[in-house]
Amino acid sequence: MADSFHGVITFAFMVSMILVGTILRARIAILQPALIPASLLGGIIGFTLISLDLSLGFTNEDFVAFAFHFFTLSFMSLVLTGREPGGADRSIQPGGLWMSIGWTMSLVLQALAGLMVIVLYNEATGGELSEFLGILVTHGFTQGPGQAIAMGSIWQADFQIEGAIRFGLIYASLGFVVSFLVGVPAARYAIRHGLNENTAARLTREFVLGTHDVETRPSSGSQVTHSANVDSLVFHISILGVAYLLTHHYLLLMQSVTE
Repeated sequence: MADSFHGVITFAFMVSMILVGTILRARIAILQPALIPASLLGGIIGFTLISLDLSLGFTNEDFVAFAFHFFTLSFMSLVLTGREPGGADRSIQPGGLWMSIGWTMSLVLQALAGLMVIVLYNEATGGELSEFLGILVTHGFTQGPGQAIAMGSIWQADFQIEGAIRFGLIYASLGFVVSFLVGVPAARYAIRHGLNENTAARLTREFVLGTHDVETRPSSGSQVTHSANVDSLVFHISILGVAYLLTHHYLLLMQSVTE
């Protein structure tokens, strides 16, 4: 059983960093105007500890699998949410269409820009970096470290593109830098001057601190199952598990068909 503790303690270390990030966001005023999420603050602290060899023996490789799978689970959770009963029955097609067009154009432009940078670098220095490392920017800069690790690990293992994971994480880091130096100030300016479409959006004290006051804490939702039978959180995790299993075996089936 001793061997099984490594993964569990790795997970415990990872979520402990999120707790540290939550406390830092709520207590340190200089971090609040940038609206830096607790997960990112915790990641920075964890990265620093690993770099200084103060991370209880953990290395960055210990967290790759967690980032890969939790990224997938987070997106699955989005599509498993339901519509509130009695909500306005407005069509989401126009907004979804424009979002899809904008997203696709953004990814294509990023891929072309990244490809051009790698090609020019190889021409100028005589290097032999894979052009795919430039295209990988679409999965890191916009979609974050989870997608960068997911795609980078696949490209590195299956297509022998050396350094794909490292390049993906660099792109993701640059994406965070741009979002906080450009995106957050632009969003704050729009909200303060009433330029945002969602007029209900406000930079409240709770929003800036990242935690709710005791008197105004919202309800976390309705219980689906009786606690005497199964905990509601466990029930929702089981739904994710079923969806994960079905998706995994469907992909295995499609892979066997195409081979």
